[in-house]
Amino acid sequence: MYNRINDLFKQLSSHDDKKDKIRLLNKIEQESLKIRCSLFRELKITMGEEAYNELKLSNSFYRYYEALLLSEENNTKELYEFNRHQNIKILNKKTDSPKNNIIFIFSSRVFSPETIDSYLFESFFTDSKAIYIFVRDPEDAFYTKGISRSSDSLDKCNNLFLDLINNLVKEKKVLAEPSICTIGASSGGFAALYFGAKLGAKKTLVFSPQLKIPREEVWLDSYLISTTKDISCEIETINNIEVHVSSGCLSDMNQITKIKRKKNVNIHYHEFGNEHNTPKKLNEKGLLADIFSNFILKI
Repeated sequence: MYNRINDLFKQLSSHDDKKDKIRLLNKIEQESLKIRCSLFRELKITMGEEAYNELKLSNSFYRYYEALLLSEENNTKELYEFNRHQNIKILNKKTDSPKNNIIFIFSSRVFSPETIDSYLFESFFTDSKAIYIFVRDPEDAFYTKGISRSSDSLDKCNNLFLDLINNLVKEKKVLAEPSICTIGASSGGFAALYFGAKLGAKKTLVFSPQLKIPREEVWLDSYLISTTKDISCEIETINNIEVHVSSGCLSDMNQITKIKRKKNVNIHYHEFGNEHNTPKKLNEKGLLADIFSNFILKI
């Protein structure tokens, strides 16, 4: 494996083409991570269960390693150790009358230990203005492998969400024809757009959305995502789409190329450099809460 990396570095030094260099650098990164995975595997055996469990809680790269180890060794769908039956959370604060709106909020990457038991943007939506449905993807595969054993595909997730909406209507917690809205960032932005189109969303709010998967520049996607999909032409049924993106992040700008001229799309460009995590930057500037408030007010 070490020889393989040396060979790749030799090839890198002999290439002048930018695309070839990027391709070789991605291969070098992939091979080096495989070496670290091999070391991590040995560490797992020699440390003992208790010490290993402590390590994985403090090591933010743990889930990348584990994803590779399990996909290589076991070819299993169950890559992570969350409870796969608790990847959806409904917040419905009591009101005197049925609500008008249901808002689905899709989490993005959930590898890091600090986000295992939480949902994206959960702290921003605590009021009674709508029914909030928080969703996360335990496989980190852009929801293509679903969110649970019983809803293990995009289609099954969509059926689950339709059932949730119908049940809320039957229970008179929302009006007979509620307004559906979706929110998400990155891979959660993919889900917000995909399911927003399927559910006939009135409005969708996304941050640095990824529309084409797997992403060529992120080699880990090829391990986690088995579906090739471009949803750029599938979002016309959403009445209004608000997009927030950093104009300096070229990969994110490439992702929105096909939708930026669509009539139902309004793009907000921010000068955050090569920053993919636009919600974090917006929050640091005190802008994120207002964006959410304005989004809800306009439903």
